[in-house]
Amino acid sequence: VCFTMSDGDNLCTWRGYFRRYFNDPVRGSFPVGWGMGPGLVDLAPTWARWYYENATPHDEFLCDVSGAAYIYPPSWGTALKDRHAALRWFYDQTQAAMNRMDMNTLRLMNVRTEDIAEVGKLLPEIKYLMPDYGHAGPERYPELTYTLPGGQTVYRAATNGSGPENLAGQIRKRAGQNRPAFLNAFIWNWGSNLGDLKKTLEILGPEFVAVTPSQLDALHRQARGG
Repeated sequence: VCFTMSDGDNLCTWRGYFRRYFNDPVRGSFPVGWGMGPGLVDLAPTWARWYYENATPHDEFLCDVSGAAYIYPPSWGTALKDRHAALRWFYDQTQAAMNRMDMNTLRLMNVRTEDIAEVGKLLPEIKYLMPDYGHAGPERYPELTYTLPGGQTVYRAATNGSGPENLAGQIRKRAGQNRPAFLNAFIWNWGSNLGDLKKTLEILGPEFVAVTPSQLDALHRQARGG
């Protein structure tokens, strides 16, 4: 299970809000994926540098939200004559921004299954995608964690809300009887803290192990023989 923290696209939160997470002595005791808007490196480079310099091996940054800037992919460029060209341009910029920030994946927002597949084709260098701002509807494990025709893996959000009991229950429910299972556990930053996430892991017990986004994908590929 990979905990992915929300709202890093709100760039002002990196000035002080996320410092309370990074100053928490619990941080570093288990893996967390932190969504961060890649524009931070240009708009507030000293903030970005502080977080990267203070990250532990258990902290990993992913692109938030939907790409180089906050968009809803299904709506991008729909008023233009060549909507696909506009979307392709946007994701070319996104790939360049992610390369600068050493980000391996991104959170897509307000997307359907077909939108996820479309973005995947426009980001061929990305091995996996982590869509959804909270659990978006699919209940069955194969609809949450699956592979696109091009080989990219999709890890849709399996959780929403906050609270250890709530999160643990959702994780168990979405994993079902599937073993091994690989889940993206969306964490709502405004109503969570690292102590709650540690408690969630304690409730889940040894059957569930926290990993970074990159570890989640590597383990999933290993499990399926690729």
